[in-house]
Amino acid sequence: MVGGRLVCLCLTGAIIALALWSRFAPPTDWLWRAFATLRFDGATWQSVGGLLGQCALRAAPFAAIGALSAAAVALFWRAIARSSAPGAGPLATLCIAGVAFGLAFFLVGIARGLGHGVMWLTPGPLASLGCLIGVCVGDVLVRPGRTVGPVLFGRGLWLTGVAGVALGLFLFGILSGRAATGPHAAISSAQKRALVAQLRSHNPLQVPERQTTTLALSVQELQALLSWAALLIDGDARVEVRAADGALSWRAAVAVPAGFGRRAVLNLGGEFDGAVTFGALRAQRCDAHLGALRVGGWGCRVLLGALLSSAHNDRTFGSLLTAVNVVRIDGRGLRASYGRVTLDARMQQVLQRLIGPDPAVRAAVDAQVALLRVTAADRARERDHPEDRAGDRDQDRGDDRFARLLQGAFRLARARSAGGDPIAENQGAILALAAVFGHPHVATLAGLSVPPDSTWLARRQGELLLRQRDDWVKHFLVSAGLTQITTAVVSDAAGLLKEELDAGGGSGFSFGDLLADRAGTLFGETAVRSAASARALQDRIIDAWRVGDFMPEGRDLPEDLQDAAFTARFGGVGGAGYRAMVARIEARLLTCAAYRLP
Repeated sequence: MVGGRLVCLCLTGAIIALALWSRFAPPTDWLWRAFATLRFDGATWQSVGGLLGQCALRAAPFAAIGALSAAAVALFWRAIARSSAPGAGPLATLCIAGVAFGLAFFLVGIARGLGHGVMWLTPGPLASLGCLIGVCVGDVLVRPGRTVGPVLFGRGLWLTGVAGVALGLFLFGILSGRAATGPHAAISSAQKRALVAQLRSHNPLQVPERQTTTLALSVQELQALLSWAALLIDGDARVEVRAADGALSWRAAVAVPAGFGRRAVLNLGGEFDGAVTFGALRAQRCDAHLGALRVGGWGCRVLLGALLSSAHNDRTFGSLLTAVNVVRIDGRGLRASYGRVTLDARMQQVLQRLIGPDPAVRAAVDAQVALLRVTAADRARERDHPEDRAGDRDQDRGDDRFARLLQGAFRLARARSAGGDPIAENQGAILALAAVFGHPHVATLAGLSVPPDSTWLARRQGELLLRQRDDWVKHFLVSAGLTQITTAVVSDAAGLLKEELDAGGGSGFSFGDLLADRAGTLFGETAVRSAASARALQDRIIDAWRVGDFMPEGRDLPEDLQDAAFTARFGGVGGAGYRAMVARIEARLLTCAAYRLP
């Protein structure tokens, strides 16, 4: 009796402690930090070890409840069986472990729900794993007359083996050798312009206070949007969306590494007809499959409900979902009604940690902006006292000013990286130049604060030209800056989208601008490809600058092409004429010596 009361007391205390921990220590913060670490440092032994250590720390409270649940079930078995041993054989042991795991799973859901109010939250994979480990440990500890160490070691090997086999069967079931979807759906420039205009007009950050807006996307628009996103994320990904008996049917295929240099295909799909109203799921049809494994309607609803509940109760991103009133998905497409979204300080910090540069790059950006302020002040004094620079007056041309700007930035980067990281210093130089002389949105996308005097800094440097074009300076620097934030694929896609938008009534599609975009992307890639490449680029800019090494001639490339002329002459984006012009641009970029550095 004393043992049972003690176990109940400890179990109650563990539930209360876990509820308080769920309330005041959101479990997703560590995950965002881990993602940020892997993004900046890669999958090193240190980062993987830190991730495993965090998983162990987060699973420990759930393991405690699992062990206490096993002890409670064992004591109950003793009481009803009137035996000193918890179980009499393998079958009884398995039954006790199953009941203990179910009890622990239920109690963890109650404890997590108490942390967010009076509700039950489905435990996630980490909580379930902690419960399972705790049940195995607790079952051993309550068995009298057994040596704990060897038994635990044997249980650990047994669980590892079972988990390995289960994981192998799971991967065999979900991975395939070929995609279950068709080829990429063609996305025209007109479709991209329409999608951009629609998304801009329903920007959740710009919805007036106390008002709502409704974004409606047809099945065709969803197909175009998801295919476009898949192309940006992975050129081999496939997405297919269509209407099927009043529901929205979707299929996707993603290539994943399968070891030994091989790649397998993960096929996903399902059907959905329902709505999420103020966080509550109402689904008339819900089905999903992961490779050959199919989740039925009940399982699909439980899984979606658990995901929605966890998302709404997440202390970091849950506030985003509170602005969403209704999301309806069916055979007609998607319709979402939402109000204004406000990014609080906590969320901004997490977003900066995820998409922003690491501290070394941030310090490099600050140093570069300070240098720009010094040079801007010097140029202001030169304008006030022109006699001090009479000898340089004939050389003060736009291309020379751009060269001196790059040389000054990378001279500082070389000095700061003499005993440090040249990649971080080059990133800081490019981001600072892109934010001040390209577009301030680069700083925003990078999670940096736009310098408040950026307009003054840009104006004080005078007119900057690249190949006698001021717009190419912006294209070059913005593309280089975007490469530091995302990937070369996204940087190139952003440049192409800009030209496609211009072809719809703006300044027109320009292959010259596309050349400047690609040159900027290659510049950004070379600057951070490796430590050797970063230092070599610093030396070439400072000691041996030649514009042809960085930006080829492009005055003969077609420009100012409106949509009709662009389509008739080059077949639009992806047409034969367009591909021939892109190959011509790439051939010119291959002549740039700076991009052939080690």
